[in-house]
Amino acid sequence: MSDQFKNYVLGFTAAARLTINMRDPFVLKKFQRKLFEVAEIYHRYLIRSSASERKQLQVSLYSLIDIIEYEDHLKRIHPLLSAQAKRALLKFYGAIPPAPASREIPEVKSIPAVAKEEPVRLSENKQKILTFLKQAPARAKDVVDEFNVLSSRTVKRSLSELISAGLVTRRNKERGVIYTAAE
Repeated sequence: MSDQFKNYVLGFTAAARLTINMRDPFVLKKFQRKLFEVAEIYHRYLIRSSASERKQLQVSLYSLIDIIEYEDHLKRIHPLLSAQAKRALLKFYGAIPPAPASREIPEVKSIPAVAKEEPVRLSENKQKILTFLKQAPARAKDVVDEFNVLSSRTVKRSLSELISAGLVTRRNKERGVIYTAAE
């Protein structure tokens, strides 16, 4: 059995031993989840030996140690048991070898897919607004006045959606914004 695995077993059992004395059910559940997370990540690390798995394992170990220190600070667990658990976990932490560079899988750059131009489906209100703007450029206030059934918020939202669809252009003028139907 390797030293790394011995340190893992000792750290895991020392940490698991602490659960016997934990009284707070919330902290106990959090500690148990973190303990199982460490075990899961360690097993993945043994299989892949990647740098990201190693980093995740280190972060999980430190958060496990943080919970132990929190419980120790509140004097909810025996200080000798917490010291043993922290020592064993830190020893395991120190025994984790760096991931070999040759096992790292290179990043594959994806080629952007060519988007198919789908016809834009417009609601009845947006079609009416677009038809109105095709007749002549107008301000948002003019569009609201033309379609007095619609609220100004609905008109402005429809205009911004038409702009993002590329059907309407927006130009800043001296006295406001002018909307024009795109050619």
